[in-house]
Order: sequence, then C-alpha cells, then structure tokens
Amino acid sequence: MLFSYRGIVYPATLSSPETLEALKSFETRSDNVILAGYPKTGTNWLDQMVKELESTDAKYTEEEMKERINVKRS
Repeated sequence: MLFSYRGIVYPATLSSPETLEALKSFETRSDNVILAGYPKTGTNWLDQMVKELESTDAKYTEEEMKERINVKRS
C-alpha cells in the first residue's frame, strides 16, 4: 500500500503520514546520534559499536576512561 505526502509517494510499510508530519517538529540535541546508510553497508555493525561505546561510557567516570585509554596505548 502506498500513500502520498507533499506530492511524493511512499510505501506504507516504511513509514506513515503521521510520522512524516511529526518530523516537522523534530528537534535534535547535541548528544543525538543518527545512523543512516544503504542496506548491506554495515549499519547494524555500526549500531552495535555505538551501543558498546555508550554502555562503556556509562560504566566509568571521565578519569577512569582516560586511564583506560592510556593503558591500552602503552
């Protein structure tokens, strides 16, 4: 099934008119991360790496992270 939004036809399986309308008021923050890419170009891998970095960041203080980075470089 297809729908038209602002003169462009979209497949309903990928989005909805409500979602596209909500994008008008979408505001980004400085800590937002948006992953976008073509299929089969490593987007899932990149998503997993970002999640790993995020979970690691939550585990350690800034000083501990600096110490861990310095130890790995030695």
